Amino acid sequence: MRHSIGVDIGATKMLAGIVREDGVVLHRIRVNTPAHDGAQVVRTLVTLLAELQTCEVLKTISLAGVGIGTAGQVDFVNGCVLSGTPNILNWANVELRKTLQPITGLPVWVDNDVNVQLLAEASLGVAVAKRHVVMLSLGTGIGGAAMMNGELLHGSWGGAAEFGHMTVDFQGPLCNCGARGCLELFASGAGIAAQMAQRLGLVEGQAKELTGEMVFRKAKQGDVLANEVLDQAIAALTAASVNLAHSFNPEMIVFAGGIMAEGNGALDRVRQAFAIHGISSLLGTVTLANARFGSDAGLVGAALQPFHYHSHAR
Repeated sequence: MRHSIGVDIGATKMLAGIVREDGVVLHRIRVNTPAHDGAQVVRTLVTLLAELQTCEVLKTISLAGVGIGTAGQVDFVNGCVLSGTPNILNWANVELRKTLQPITGLPVWVDNDVNVQLLAEASLGVAVAKRHVVMLSLGTGIGGAAMMNGELLHGSWGGAAEFGHMTVDFQGPLCNCGARGCLELFASGAGIAAQMAQRLGLVEGQAKELTGEMVFRKAKQGDVLANEVLDQAIAALTAASVNLAHSFNPEMIVFAGGIMAEGNGALDRVRQAFAIHGISSLLGTVTLANARFGSDAGLVGAALQPFHYHSHAR
């Protein structure tokens, strides 16, 4: 069985590991992300890769390559982070492949974090054997990914599937992207908290203390305003899911993280509403499902890139 190195670069932590082709992580390292300095993130990455390449497990196996998943917009063709997440300073125009390939002596792939999450789900998770799948990853913000005919869609340079900035209310509030009524404003963790803060009339300093998780707890306790916010989030996710079904004709829409977590009933509510909005021939063949992978989705998905793209090794 083949093996590779996977790296998941997040705003708070970096996970790196040696991963088997079936998704088993043989060796892992976790460190805090030096989010104050993008250059230090690269230096930390170099250190992690050097440590992995000298670990005991490599005495009996060889590596097919290095796969990296990171937040931000990624030039997939050239392996470069074009513009980063605001949670990591100076994480833009970072030539990861050009830097790391000579150091490791291995082919290196770099992609957006949600793309590699979808790769994990399509290869080993809830979407196995599906060739047409889209994903919504719900966290502080909302990321997206799409796979058509078994291949991830990257667009002209890698910026495809920015589903968090799909408009679900064209007369809605202004988003930081410049558009109005984006999905992220209503259904992300930060968006849910902001909607609740607005209803409570909180000033900016007070609003910072509010989180999406707190809104969920209040809703379960019967808070009327919190339930209004969650109803709005479900409606926004339903509209977005219908738009995705109309646009991509997928077999499955996968939801990862955030408000669609198992046990809170959100997925069932979206399913019920989804079934009656839109073109029935396009909606009736779509399965809505929660992602199967948890916190290892980014690490495993990143590591699967050398196997998925083996015919395109650079």
